[in-house]
Amino acid sequence: MSKKPIGNEPVYDARTLGAPRMFILGLQHMFAMFGATVLVPALSGLDVATTLLFAGIGTLLFHLLTKGKVPAFLGSSFAFIGGYNAVRTIGTNADGSAIYNNDLLAYACFGVAIAGLMYIILSALFKTFGVKKVMRYFPPIVTGPIIIAIGLTLSQSAINNCSTNWWIALVAIAVVIIGDVMLIAAVLVDVFKLSRMRTRYAQQLREDKSKATKRRRQQEAAERKEAIEKDARAQDIKAVREGKAIQAEKKKKSLNPFSTKNV
Repeated sequence: MSKKPIGNEPVYDARTLGAPRMFILGLQHMFAMFGATVLVPALSGLDVATTLLFAGIGTLLFHLLTKGKVPAFLGSSFAFIGGYNAVRTIGTNADGSAIYNNDLLAYACFGVAIAGLMYIILSALFKTFGVKKVMRYFPPIVTGPIIIAIGLTLSQSAINNCSTNWWIALVAIAVVIIGDVMLIAAVLVDVFKLSRMRTRYAQQLREDKSKATKRRRQQEAAERKEAIEKDARAQDIKAVREGKAIQAEKKKKSLNPFSTKNV
């Protein structure tokens, strides 16, 4: 399968990028998701080893069902932390910290199973009705507040983790901000390049259309001129033939002794 250039068109099949690029993208995704895969069970009280096992099984099933088109790693979701903590919280200490009972996590896990069932139902809807019809009911005004709620839920955990060593926290925040700025700059540069490419392409189309129109007009003018000249030649030929016919008729009459004039 031939390699496909990156940055011009959407990539729907990662296999078109080639094995080296797929490996790099998959490795990057694994490192990005591995931290969340470990952090979520650590914050929610689940077993880390069990989480890693089922994340691996889910990833293998994902690659099997998608036929290896997407180099992705399926990790834990921060969306369930609020539900886990709400179920296992049984009270608060004198300092305001929550008291957890991890034996209650079984009930939260049943909720996660129901969420997985909803994923299956949504995938069936996407398969049946298409992406556009289903996404009409999930606009950014719906999904945006959900992401904000997840971030606000985790804000207290982030502050508690940062308070253990603010220097490391600040360095991590700086790295994230610099990385985000570089990513946004790269995206803006690509968008600017794509805009210039589209502008040049539109200008080229206009120029080609103008040239084609000019050539067509020149061709039409040449055809009209040729038609006029052909008609003029036809008229000349007709006039010559008529003149010859008249002369022949006069000559015939002059040689005929029984013509009306001679009588």
